[in-house]
Amino acid sequence: MINSKVSIIIPVYNVESYLDRCLKSVVEQTYSNIEIIVVDDGSIDDSYKIVEKYTNVDERVVLYRKNNGGLSSARNYGLSKMTGDYLLFLDGDDFLSEEAISTLMEKFIDNEVDISVGSAEYFYENDHIKKDNESSYRLKDAIITSDEAVYQYFAEYRSIYLSACFKIYKKSVFDGIEFPIGKIHEDAYVFPIIYSNCKKISTCKEILFYYLQREGSITNSKFTDNYIKNELDYRLFLVEAFNDINHELSFFSKKEYCNALISYGKFCSNVDFYNYVISELKRVNNLLDYNLLTFKQKIKYKFSIQYISLYRLLRRKTK
Repeated sequence: MINSKVSIIIPVYNVESYLDRCLKSVVEQTYSNIEIIVVDDGSIDDSYKIVEKYTNVDERVVLYRKNNGGLSSARNYGLSKMTGDYLLFLDGDDFLSEEAISTLMEKFIDNEVDISVGSAEYFYENDHIKKDNESSYRLKDAIITSDEAVYQYFAEYRSIYLSACFKIYKKSVFDGIEFPIGKIHEDAYVFPIIYSNCKKISTCKEILFYYLQREGSITNSKFTDNYIKNELDYRLFLVEAFNDINHELSFFSKKEYCNALISYGKFCSNVDFYNYVISELKRVNNLLDYNLLTFKQKIKYKFSIQYISLYRLLRRKTK
């Protein structure tokens, strides 16, 4: 296992400004038995030329070019080409610490885990790295079960667990799994399946990944109805996915969905869509186990519709 091949799948779409740093961080890994699968998903910039410079000097780098199909399509294409025993997804605008793969692979050897997760830090287009010890992408050194990982995502907002990146997986964890085409937050739709396919997960406090936050990214989008629908859809999917698996996880997924309905319901512009959000809030509110809520949470959910209505009223008056 110490020299098992790790397949690194890098979907690329118009990231010429960041790609050289990404690829440099991968080819300079201290762990050398890797294959670097770069899938150019129809870029219209010079991304592919940057990759070709690396293919000319490092036989581990392989470039595939395809018509644009989105992130899920590019990742699925990469999965179909991989030959390694282990798997890592890396976005073309992110980069790794030099010891990232070595550090995570050691966890497999020492602890016989199915997934090895490293901590990450944000950086911005000006190269400023945000050092935040309370970040949802910062972890502790630990061995946890898959249920504990899901619990930490819902209860402690550890969103690193929801992302397909920042991890090395045993190939078997991804057997039969494809990312859904045409979905925003595509990682969320494979999240329950991945964790049902594994037993133990290693987490590492060392910063191994650097995660770019860009203007215009999904996380910085304005609250359009389409944006809101995408945010609600994946949370509803998680409610349905965990409904029959575990009572506590089911509760947390419903609570997160309720929180999203309350947060985003304030900004709906279409009346029909707003009415849908309110009807969903009523429905899921009735499914919540109020015995597991704090007093403040009970008040929040009980008066959530009145809160949304009042917020929208005040917002209209201040326009």
